[in-house]
Amino acid sequence: MDKATEALEELLNDPMIRLVMASDGVEPDEVRSLFVAGQEEDDGEAELPASHLIASSCCGEGMCCI
Repeated sequence: MDKATEALEELLNDPMIRLVMASDGVEPDEVRSLFVAGQEEDDGEAELPASHLIASSCCGEGMCCI
């Protein structure tokens, strides 16, 4: 098991996280499947837009709404 998966499992076993997930109607298996899907699509490092592009976005006073 890699570090990211271990960290996810640690979070999913946290009682406070479980309470929040339960209040939102989210099951741990749903989070795990999204995590796996994200890892499969990951092609390396995620890229953020340049800060000047975020600051000049038209959707909220410099806040990015992507």
